[in-house]
Amino acid sequence: MKRTLSRELIVAEANKLAEKETLHNLSWRGIARHLQVQPQTLYHYFPSLGDLKAAVAEYQRGQLERQLYANLVPVSGADALYVFAETIFTFAQNHPSFTEIMTDQIQGRNSSECVTDQQSTVVKILDDILKPMIMDDDKRLQVKRFLLSSLFGYAKLSFSGFFAEQQATADSLKTIVTFLIRAIPIDGQTPTSLQGD
Repeated sequence: MKRTLSRELIVAEANKLAEKETLHNLSWRGIARHLQVQPQTLYHYFPSLGDLKAAVAEYQRGQLERQLYANLVPVSGADALYVFAETIFTFAQNHPSFTEIMTDQIQGRNSSECVTDQQSTVVKILDDILKPMIMDDDKRLQVKRFLLSSLFGYAKLSFSGFFAEQQATADSLKTIVTFLIRAIPIDGQTPTSLQGD
């Protein structure tokens, strides 16, 4: 039985394919085959493949944003940084194309705006967590860059098998986040020694 096509259905199904094949490998033919339609039919809904990939990025951004807000409601401070990192890492682990969306350029008419919006949403949530700890805007910007680079770099390397000696686990993520938090110059405090307890 054929389903009635809509932008929402195409995006949801393209997202499923991106999870299996990566966003980079999505093609008009593959999506059309999956939906059991002709490739040219998809042009009625999206002017280019880049626009569809941008819509998939937006779809995932919405999923992550809802998860972050739900998980962060009961926590603040350093606990919120742990929850933020764990939520993003787990989301990236369960949605392989997410790390690709966050770290790679997606080509398309509206795609760069969409990816920038996605990144800025994650950055804004992190900024809201850090604001009570670091009042200086420039310092907070540097800390956000440091944390996000570390988190996404760790996720990307972990999922690509770079750390062959150990699998990425919640414990190793918590250790890394603890190390990062100790390095943060929180207002009124000296960064904690980076050596063990």
